[in-house]
Amino acid sequence: MNTRANSFASLADFDVKPRQRKPVDPAQIDQVARSTGFPSRPVTPAAMAHASNPAAPPAQSSPAEPTASTTTSTPGAPSPGQRRYTTGRNKQIGLKVTDEAALLMRRLADQHHLPMGEVVYRALLEYERSNPIK
Repeated sequence: MNTRANSFASLADFDVKPRQRKPVDPAQIDQVARSTGFPSRPVTPAAMAHASNPAAPPAQSSPAEPTASTTTSTPGAPSPGQRRYTTGRNKQIGLKVTDEAALLMRRLADQHHLPMGEVVYRALLEYERSNPIK
């Protein structure tokens, strides 16, 4: 004989209640925005196009001066100050190294414009070449 109460028998108390939205006057929003230093921006045709199709990427305006991303000539090389490369590597190896080894690896990667994984790979190939297994 089952004497336990069914805990899922009545979930009516937990129904989602519709949220009551209070209407806000747009003039009041504009007044609060001006008083707090957030003036509205003029509407541009590009913004209107993006508002009508938010799934599409926003239109880019032409930059006044070239940026690092527009002046990079090497496809896989990062922009200055970044260490991001498209390499196709998907394995991660966590290593504990000395400060000197970490600085050396970063310096070599920066000097040769290589990802750190490529520096390690080339070092391993050179080690294997110079120390053949007997």
